[in-house]
Amino acid sequence: MSKNDGAIKELLKTVEEQKKGLGKKPRGQWITNGVFKYGDGRDYFNINTVTDFTKLAEALGFLFSQSVNFDKACTRLDIVKEHEFKWDGYTVAEWEEDFVTRIAIVAYDKKKKKLDATTAKLNTLVSPDAKTAMEIDEIRAMLDRG
Repeated sequence: MSKNDGAIKELLKTVEEQKKGLGKKPRGQWITNGVFKYGDGRDYFNINTVTDFTKLAEALGFLFSQSVNFDKACTRLDIVKEHEFKWDGYTVAEWEEDFVTRIAIVAYDKKKKKLDATTAKLNTLVSPDAKTAMEIDEIRAMLDRG
């Protein structure tokens, strides 16, 4: 076995532990309809496809300003708000929760992809003897589990 095989095995073990630490992938179950539309509806995005988080921050900022303006308008008109401000039928908190969920999904995917790439790279560096030993260890572990 190569002198680097021990270090590679340790790194593989570390990567595997980090993969387990990821837990389950967050699910994209939206509270909203998943489509955020500005004003006239011509400028919109689907939450499922967003990878640029500044887009989500801009939308949330837009919602904050709309909500503040709604509150000011109610105060100026001296009317009692009968409901919380909603945009396209959903509260600011509901939109925010969906944005946070999307960020968690993308972050999970990015981390998992990085760990998978690291595993693949490390596997290319392992000597043939070490690969055989690792396969034997894996088979033993499978047999021990029943």
